[in-house]
Amino acid sequence: MPPDDYEIIEQALQRLQWAEQKKFSQLLALHNLTLPQFLVLMAIRRRGAGCPIGTLAEEMWQAYPTMTGIVDRLKEAGLVARADDPNDRRKVVVQLTAAGRTLLERARGARRARMIRALAHFSPRERRELVRLVKKYLEALEKEAE
Repeated sequence: MPPDDYEIIEQALQRLQWAEQKKFSQLLALHNLTLPQFLVLMAIRRRGAGCPIGTLAEEMWQAYPTMTGIVDRLKEAGLVARADDPNDRRKVVVQLTAAGRTLLERARGARRARMIRALAHFSPRERRELVRLVKKYLEALEKEAE
């Protein structure tokens, strides 16, 4: 019995997710980063002025001690700094250092370049159609999550 469209799509999405994560993890390794460290750097960047470790842990669905370990390693690498929260001296916030911002942008740029190379095999019309379909699929997933 041939696979149905749902099975083909499910398998293709799983392969895409695995390949993307594998390639991106390899790329991050060239920058001495793990995927969790990159995601933490991105979360800190999104938050701007500084982010409490507890907030990072909640946002990333990690236990506080796990997040503390990730932040400690990023601090040792000079990519983040800890500072007292100006609004509550009992709290510590994490901020990107200049080196952290530079490394984050370099890693994001390398990922973008890899994606551009892969999508160069698509015509402009195919890229637009891919964007349309991916957005439609995400909208359906997000509606279902509500």
